[in-house]
Amino acid sequence: LHNGWKRPARVAITLVDGSSLPVASFTRTVPPESTVQVNRPFWTKGGRADIDSGYAVVSVLFGQHVVAYGSVVDNQTDDPTTIAMKEGLGSVDQWLGAAANTDGAHGSSWRTDLCLLNRSGEAATAEVRYRSDDGVSTAETIVLQSGEQKTLPDLVGELGQSGGGSVQVFSDRRVFASSRTYNVGDTGTFGQFIDAVPVGSSAAVDQTVWLPQLEQNGSFRTNLVILNSGHLTTRVLIRLFDRDGHELAARRRTLAPMERTQLQEPFSRIAGRNDIDGGYASVTVEAGGGIVAFASVVDNATNDPTTVPMSF
Repeated sequence: LHNGWKRPARVAITLVDGSSLPVASFTRTVPPESTVQVNRPFWTKGGRADIDSGYAVVSVLFGQHVVAYGSVVDNQTDDPTTIAMKEGLGSVDQWLGAAANTDGAHGSSWRTDLCLLNRSGEAATAEVRYRSDDGVSTAETIVLQSGEQKTLPDLVGELGQSGGGSVQVFSDRRVFASSRTYNVGDTGTFGQFIDAVPVGSSAAVDQTVWLPQLEQNGSFRTNLVILNSGHLTTRVLIRLFDRDGHELAARRRTLAPMERTQLQEPFSRIAGRNDIDGGYASVTVEAGGGIVAFASVVDNATNDPTTVPMSF
């Protein structure tokens, strides 16, 4: 919990398990312009060490400029996955730019767990639509009671598919959707949080999104993912920059409706550079719309990925 205000802030925290049962409730005062970390609250506040799909509700009782996030840590590898805060009730039509059941570079093996949370106050029916990069589509219908959260482990494999692709979550009530894509190693997992993007938050024509803090060198590699979540054929301009702002390369891509493209290590394969330790990329929508983009920066030694979401 971070308080960016110049006065103390008071927050209430309710911990909930996946079946919508409250686990614990408590309050915290966060000093001005300070951060408070609550360690292992499901255990220390609720006495629960069996939570496979829990969530927290943070309500600001007094104050403003409060930011919250969760960190879910693999106990075997000590790899943390950041869970970004969400506001409102979610969306009825949203996209996740990546889901996988496949092997990758440097001996990696990728899987995706999908999470759906219904805080709408009514029962919700969600259709989870997976579309592989080779055009194969399959779907599963999930019913969520009010307050219920379901985590679908290895979504792509459970749908009888392999490889990589994108996921659309279409529901009759507003729900939250998010995912964790991770490499399965010998000692545990190394993963990244990939949030769903509502259709109204995608990039439209003449808009540019930015992907900062990219690396391509002996220690890290960067991949770019661009998804056309719209119903029009879309053309984008992708530009790569070094840390000083020098443009290294530019490429155009045309994507059919619901098509996804992944640029593997573009700094190396397109710009011919393997010495990037602070680069960035931009994606400009020249025609069409509905673009969702993100980058994945992967540690070459552990295959631990870090998500870089698009910024407008």
